[in-house]
Amino acid sequence: MPMDHGHFCWNELLTWDIDAAKAFYATLYGWTYDASGRDDGYWIAWNNGQPAAGLFQMTPERFAGVPAHWFAYIADQDVDASLARLVAQGGTVVRESFVVGDMRMAIVRDAGGAFFGLCQKLGDEA
Repeated sequence: MPMDHGHFCWNELLTWDIDAAKAFYATLYGWTYDASGRDDGYWIAWNNGQPAAGLFQMTPERFAGVPAHWFAYIADQDVDASLARLVAQGGTVVRESFVVGDMRMAIVRDAGGAFFGLCQKLGDEA
């Protein structure tokens, strides 16, 4: 995945019906899928041998009242430092930084209320 600071770098579909979503995008784009190895229902979609997106099975315990949606991440050189700048600019930290594999991530809202994620490849600190 491209990790150019300030550019969108990854997209995830959060869905209530992972099987229907996988069938839909397989038919629409020819995507194939691999289980991520995580135990939370996360799949990687592939397009022509390249990772295309993540797909996540939503559960009522974690996502009650949330509709299925696409979620975008923006590449960041230092997620933790950016969180302080984000708050200073009127944004909100929804989920403090966490590590998944070799990525540090955070879930945030901008000053207008739009949700997005920050994503830093570990070892790429500024």
